[in-house]
Amino acid sequence: MSSQYDDLEKLADLKNKGIITEEEFNKKKKEILEITDNQKASNKANVPMNESSHVTSQSFQTTTGLQPRSFLGTATMLFGVTSLPFAFGLAFLMSLESNESFGKLLIATIPGGLLFGILFGLTMAVFFKGATIIVNIGNREKFVALINVAMSQIGYNPTVSSANFLNFKPSFSAGLMAGKISVVIEGNKATIIGPSMYVKKLQKRFA
Repeated sequence: MSSQYDDLEKLADLKNKGIITEEEFNKKKKEILEITDNQKASNKANVPMNESSHVTSQSFQTTTGLQPRSFLGTATMLFGVTSLPFAFGLAFLMSLESNESFGKLLIATIPGGLLFGILFGLTMAVFFKGATIIVNIGNREKFVALINVAMSQIGYNPTVSSANFLNFKPSFSAGLMAGKISVVIEGNKATIIGPSMYVKKLQKRFA
């Protein structure tokens, strides 16, 4: 769930600031992720690790307990942040070209703004909806170095970095509404969760 993203990010931030210890961080993280014995068993059933990274696509809740943002949730979020700004902007431009008051024009442009928000949200949600991949890693340090380089190349900047949790936020070039990308490392596996457009690029990188 999105709240689990936030909890993990806050928890890692507390650890980085020295407020909690590594042991406390790991204990609380396991509670948040709610890793069950059955989920651990399913991990063992996956392809064995070797030096090259293997990638498995996931469209459902993974063994990390985190769930990618849904298509509807993404569309709703994009609708919320674009519909009214579009209506306000259009009304302002029209007021510069006419003698009508801004308030009167705003009433007229709100339906258009709502329609724009719906169409924009549904279209962009195809690219920004959540997706998940699981990467089998042979060397943790090498993987972390590679993922940091890959994130930089697609326009993402690190916000949280701990022993087994990484978080990245999009830069302006990547699209501020794209959403963050989280990486949870458990043993020889790394689960990457984020907007599908960028997760697919990472999938190709680590295939």
